[in-house]
Amino acid sequence: DRAGGVDKGARRDKLRLIRAANVGPVTYFQLLARFGSAAAALSALPNLAARGGSATAPRIPDVAEVDAEIAAVERLGARYLFVGEGLYPPLLAELHNAPPALIVRGDLSLLARPAIAIVGARNASAAACRFARGLAHDRHLRQRNRDCDAGNARRDDARRRADRPMGRR
Repeated sequence: DRAGGVDKGARRDKLRLIRAANVGPVTYFQLLARFGSAAAALSALPNLAARGGSATAPRIPDVAEVDAEIAAVERLGARYLFVGEGLYPPLLAELHNAPPALIVRGDLSLLARPAIAIVGARNASAAACRFARGLAHDRHLRQRNRDCDAGNARRDDARRRADRPMGRR
């Protein structure tokens, strides 16, 4: 079951491992390094949890759950990028706690272009905001063909609150 040279079963196993209880990015990469594949790591998880003193096996999403997630992502016109595959940003992959998978949509060729990310604070001063805005619109950066990705934490927070059912904070 291969598409575009990528084993769909292996990608599904990677996603199941990422979604398993108590498996974050660092643990994910440690498990892959130790067991060689996501499938082998998934098989080992219950035994590892028992040896670690857990009375119950960690919850691992079944194939149907992950297939439903993949289908939902595809319905949105998006897809997954996994560390070490294709267009996954190489500088992001260098982080020890890089997200094992990204969901992406749009013009993925932009990922190959040099870019600058501006990271700030939710409670930045007016001067810091002016400085960041100046960087984001700097003509010298644009002339050097640099894309600028500047997030807006307050806007994102507001969107998350708006998506939450009433009464929950």
